[in-house]
Amino acid sequence: MIPAILSAVFVVYLYKTLNAENTPDTTSGKSGSTAESEQAIASRISDLQARVEQVASEVAKKGGKK
Repeated sequence: MIPAILSAVFVVYLYKTLNAENTPDTTSGKSGSTAESEQAIASRISDLQARVEQVASEVAKKGGKK
């Protein structure tokens, strides 16, 4: 009985914690850390796209052979 109660309390805690993190920001504008993280993600995606294009061109040069 006690483990079931503790499990229920833990689930409620996780639910409230996750919902608190997903609520929209009510302040005007984005925070500096959010803008920085978005910029870092965009930069990483650009780097990965360049790498994929480089690998694709190498594969095309070899004719798809291993």
